[in-house]
Amino acid sequence: MLWFFIWLALVIGALAVLGSLTFGLFRKGLELVQEMGEAAELLGRAAEQVERLQRPATQKPAVFADPRELRRERERRRKQRHAHRRGALSSAARRTMGTTRAGG
Repeated sequence: MLWFFIWLALVIGALAVLGSLTFGLFRKGLELVQEMGEAAELLGRAAEQVERLQRPATQKPAVFADPRELRRERERRRKQRHAHRRGALSSAARRTMGTTRAGG
């Protein structure tokens, strides 16, 4: 009768170890599935970027454009850039003057 309890304890211990190993394997499997999902998402983003980069340029080369039109475009951009810089400088000057008045 003693052997019965010994074998019963061994089987219960073996089942406990097997259950613990199975649970650990199950958790690792879930982590693997989660990592694969994240990898698939990253791969999808990379594929979108590759597709976007492989699209042909929508602009035609400037070599074939009208020179007068290109000059007008260049002047327009130069004026925009100048106005943007002037606005940035005036706002910086306002900030500087505002701190000078507050401090003095």
